Amino acid sequence: MNKKPKLILWLSLALVLAVAALGGVYAFQGGQAATLRFGNNPKLPTLSFYTTGLASTPQMPFWAGVRSGEITSLMNLEVHLWKDLDGLRATVLAGKGDIWLGHIEGFAQARLQGAPVSLLAVTGWRKLYFLSKDPALQTIEDFKGRVVPFTPPASPGVPVMRSLMQKGAPELNFDPYEPKRLAMSLIEGKINWAFAPEPMVSVLLAKVPGLKVVGSLEDLYGRLTNGPKRMPIAGIAMNTRTLAKYPALADKLNRIMVRQADILAENPAAGIAALPKSFEKFVPKKIVENSLKRDLLLVKPALEATPEIEQYLRMLLPEKMNENNGALLKGDFIAK
Repeated sequence: MNKKPKLILWLSLALVLAVAALGGVYAFQGGQAATLRFGNNPKLPTLSFYTTGLASTPQMPFWAGVRSGEITSLMNLEVHLWKDLDGLRATVLAGKGDIWLGHIEGFAQARLQGAPVSLLAVTGWRKLYFLSKDPALQTIEDFKGRVVPFTPPASPGVPVMRSLMQKGAPELNFDPYEPKRLAMSLIEGKINWAFAPEPMVSVLLAKVPGLKVVGSLEDLYGRLTNGPKRMPIAGIAMNTRTLAKYPALADKLNRIMVRQADILAENPAAGIAALPKSFEKFVPKKIVENSLKRDLLLVKPALEATPEIEQYLRMLLPEKMNENNGALLKGDFIAK
């Protein structure tokens, strides 16, 4: 019996399933903005929250606060889903919206360009992993001298890794890939290792035979900086005009998110349940469950996390952080 047609069929099926899964994770990048609403109390202000269905851990404490009724006791919420980081940056620069979920360095760059944005809290800490199908690669140090495909092309992990090379991390080079291209290349055997974020890591581990996690950038970061094994990657920011109008809101939101994060750290399943049901079309529930095994549920108010934010941003934006004697962190970028 000729097994070759069956093998080809099996490989084709596996490829289709993998692309379909990744399509669910990344399809929204080309989709249309959507709006969700929570709360309808006419006595409360209605504020807009710009987020993405692709994020999991960084927004779980916020949504747990919505589900508990604590956040909707402060405001009615109008939720808009941004398409990609460029779209979010344009939104923030235009001062459109009241609350935003995004990358810390993106908010910093927008603030340096004059956007009315203040960082409220750090909510995303562990996301970036080195992966390999090659048994010779057992640690991050084994990548020394190699070219590592990475995604997304604007990954904050690349400048951080380059900075860590000056502190003793292995010297290596990076090659940018779009998410779908990287996934297809791993599946087809065109590449055997990669550097990628969650939740894509969980998708790839489920779909690419022999792929494993070699190491976490956050672990390496903590070891070489003599600090916690985490990085202030993502967080919640607010429009400075909104903060001026509702000055007590930042502290109230932070207290809710810190409390909810502590609860969810003991029961991560509750965090998954708190996410809007419509988000499952972007990242399936099972993928979120798997990614949580490597993640950290923690919220720290930006003011409390300022030393960690400064260290991180000095790796990502070294020149900008030195401008005007470090004015960025001395102004209103960090919500007080």
